[in-house]
Amino acid sequence: MDDFLSPYEAEHLVQSLKQIDIREFGSKEWLNQHETIDRLNIQAHKNALASTDEFVMDTLVTYEKVGTLVYDLLLNEAWKQKVLPLLMDDLAKISSIRSYLTLYHEATVGNLLEIVLYHRTACDNSQDSLVELIDYCYRKFLFLANWADKRANKQFDEDPKKALDRTPRQDLELQAEEIEFQCAITCFSLIRFISDYMQDLSVPVVHQMMENNDIPCVLVPLLESKPWMRKNKKGEVEKFEDQKWVKVPPGEINRMPKIEAQIWLTIYNMFLSQDTNRKYEVTSFRKQNLLRLRKYMNEVTLDQLPMLTNLLRALEEMSMAQENTISQKNSFIVQQMPEYQIKIIKDRDWREIAQYQAKKFFTNDEKAIKEDMDRIMKLYNSDVFEQFMEDPKCANCGKVAAQRCSKCKNQWYCSRDCQIKQWKAHKPLCEIISSNKKDDEIKNEELRKNQAAAAAQQPKKKALIQDITDDQQQ
Repeated sequence: MDDFLSPYEAEHLVQSLKQIDIREFGSKEWLNQHETIDRLNIQAHKNALASTDEFVMDTLVTYEKVGTLVYDLLLNEAWKQKVLPLLMDDLAKISSIRSYLTLYHEATVGNLLEIVLYHRTACDNSQDSLVELIDYCYRKFLFLANWADKRANKQFDEDPKKALDRTPRQDLELQAEEIEFQCAITCFSLIRFISDYMQDLSVPVVHQMMENNDIPCVLVPLLESKPWMRKNKKGEVEKFEDQKWVKVPPGEINRMPKIEAQIWLTIYNMFLSQDTNRKYEVTSFRKQNLLRLRKYMNEVTLDQLPMLTNLLRALEEMSMAQENTISQKNSFIVQQMPEYQIKIIKDRDWREIAQYQAKKFFTNDEKAIKEDMDRIMKLYNSDVFEQFMEDPKCANCGKVAAQRCSKCKNQWYCSRDCQIKQWKAHKPLCEIISSNKKDDEIKNEELRKNQAAAAAQQPKKKALIQDITDDQQQ
């Protein structure tokens, strides 16, 4: 697997990372940084997959840029909360790729942090920013809890016809919610990797995780609601894994999803760390909340994660013990201020920022849009992405497919038999997609003719050499 970036190129890109003001979110400067982070993210994943020298992580640590990534994550979150609602109509009018890129940037940064914080070195050298990262994860967990309540007992129904009837704004709102969900799911890995090194974390970081945010108790209701699982309209169980929804085969229903395993390991790390357990005040509320875990620790769970036997034993001891009321008289903890959060949101006129960005960055200027799209497509059309993409699957049987519908070019099949079996279900959508493509082709052809006619009406300019020759003759 060839490298996408050399160590020298990665070092140059890492050095260029900086804290961008929220007012300039969406600018050329911001787009440059997005491209930089995307490139670093691709190379970091290549290094991790190939188990080679992880020079991206080393360089980020060396130049102390992990904190800059955390700042960028919080910047994107604040922009979505404060500015995006004021810009929805403007974003819905511009290129869908450009607007999607703006929303997806947060997921890209979180994905890179997920790779970086897997390593002890990165956690040790970024503790000043971990408090704000933990607080960010806490907010995402609350979003997941509310999201799970909204969709409780509801089946997921993805009707292609309804999707085609949505307005651009509705599409954008749906994209924003889906990306928010992806970012929240990534936080399970971030918290788990931080908890792996509980013994080495500073007191303010541990205090933020265990006392201020009370992450162990926040995770319990998420284990119960399982927002990473759902049922489709056919009644089939699906799980969210590797940033996408996949069907769970009937024989694997009892197999624990990766996300659920991350949560169990996080609680295990937090609860059984000697230093943490000694400082964690087990109140009546916390005791009742944590003891709810016991009913999920059955033989199936313990067979897949044997270390949870120790956690179950600790919970049984807790059920018989009195509340652990820790005396705070001699405790002295320096509370770390959320410097990044303050820097991003303090003394801001959000409406003025939205108007400024709508005028400067999120416009229908064809030249600017084309330049941005050329850069984006150059990055994402790179051959390196083929190494991360899965082979297309047959729409009928799910096997690897090599053929696709000749009419819409959208549906894949492994054989002619599967295509015939699937045709009745695929036909309505196929006709709609084909019709839309024909309409687009007609519009593009008319546009080309109009441009050619306009160009023909303009007087032709003489070549420079001809101009000089004419002047000499005169």
